[in-house]
Amino acid sequence: MSDFLTEINNLEGRHADVNDTDPIKDLVFDIFGGKIGETFDQKKLEEICKEGDARYKDKIPPGFKDEKKSGFYSFDGARYVRKFGDIILWKEIINKAQSENLKYVVLVTGDVKEDWWAEERGKRLGPRRELLDEIYRDAPSLEAFHMYDTSSFLQYAKTYLDAKIKDSSISEAEELIESNKLVRESSPIDSFSIKEMILATAEYFPELRIVFNESANRMRSVRGSRGIFFRAVLEILANGFQHGTDKRVGVSANEENGLVRLRFKNRKPLKAQFAAQWFSSRRELFDGLEGKTGLAGVAKSLSHEGVGIDVTDTGGKFIVDLLIPLRMFV
Repeated sequence: MSDFLTEINNLEGRHADVNDTDPIKDLVFDIFGGKIGETFDQKKLEEICKEGDARYKDKIPPGFKDEKKSGFYSFDGARYVRKFGDIILWKEIINKAQSENLKYVVLVTGDVKEDWWAEERGKRLGPRRELLDEIYRDAPSLEAFHMYDTSSFLQYAKTYLDAKIKDSSISEAEELIESNKLVRESSPIDSFSIKEMILATAEYFPELRIVFNESANRMRSVRGSRGIFFRAVLEILANGFQHGTDKRVGVSANEENGLVRLRFKNRKPLKAQFAAQWFSSRRELFDGLEGKTGLAGVAKSLSHEGVGIDVTDTGGKFIVDLLIPLRMFV
């Protein structure tokens, strides 16, 4: 116990202080200083939101895939409705091109949803035709509008601008785009294979080994929020990767009392086993986290889907059970 407390104190001593200088933040402020455009006033924002409602009904891009988003936020005295974020950005781009008589506009975005991109057989071909028609119509001085996802832009910049960009940066951008594709919801309720999602998520942890029992191998698809399940699986596998003693997570599925208990289990190193004595119940594991991060955040998100979560810490093993109602399986 003394060794454990000593280690905790050492870690606390190395924890960043809010008053410390943040060189990354300073660099970002320096790069973007004086390069941020003026926002629309509240009256214009309300006009855009009203137009957005009509556009979304007719599936006019961009932004209609965000129709189910809720809430708003305030900035610099203006109120922004979250589901209209994409169309507000699009209107700002057009306004910029129009008011300054720009000839060339390049949009670089990590948003790869089909309300921005024209796709054919899973391949992104470029901006949707509706976007091209609108920007060339409303900004007549424009000669060329190009749109790139983040990884493509970095690749072209390295090739044609002789920019010093590491291949690892391009790979990381590609991984973020793929992660975004997994998280996004093509509809409020989607059907997907949990096993395939687990395997796809495990690719982010190359050293992690996933072992399915026979019932987990035979699991049917689930109807629910793909994004919420993805975040849950990502959190669980990250825990197994970071804290497991053998980089192995066992996955089993057992039907009981009208639900399927989907179990993730990994072994723990001795130091973690000793620390586990601090936690005597699931409630204690979640205490202090305010339902925002880690397994507490997972539990809160899953509860909206009607999925429960059980956490068991035996000292030598860490077990997370997702309790999925049978009605969700198809």
